[in-house]
Amino acid sequence: MKTMLVAVALGLLGTAYGNTEVKKVRTGLTTEKLEVKSETLNSLIRGELAAVETYDSALENLKGTEEKRKLQIIRDTHQDTADKLKEFVVKNEKKEVKDSGVWGDFAKVYEDGAAILGNKSAVQALSQGEEHGLRTMQTALKDQKLPEEIRKMIKTQLIPNQERNIKTLKGFI
Repeated sequence: MKTMLVAVALGLLGTAYGNTEVKKVRTGLTTEKLEVKSETLNSLIRGELAAVETYDSALENLKGTEEKRKLQIIRDTHQDTADKLKEFVVKNEKKEVKDSGVWGDFAKVYEDGAAILGNKSAVQALSQGEEHGLRTMQTALKDQKLPEEIRKMIKTQLIPNQERNIKTLKGFI
């Protein structure tokens, strides 16, 4: 079942990357901000929101205070990442990335199934989700249409966070 669910998720995300449009908007007399209309960026945001939802579910079912504390930190990191990425989204596109979409539905079903099997399975499911998120971010780096500012954030902040999350979760298994 796990393999089938991962295959479905990868199929859903396989077409997530496409057009990217970048513009500068004036936010004050002398300040400007980048606004990006991008399938790549929207996909990253949906993935982060799905991670938040999945961690929320895991935190409800997890037993053990130390594990729960560490998972809360990972969950909060994903929320922070989603918020940072949303800052770049074109104002009229923000409604498009308010939720995790189909990926979030998949993540919820997957995590609920793992929760039934116990903490170890739930943590393994989270770890696989983190590994998938890492691959998604590495793929996003190849989108040359994404502004350098976003690609730099992915490379210097988001990927190291993903790697740290994977290491933390592997320590539970």
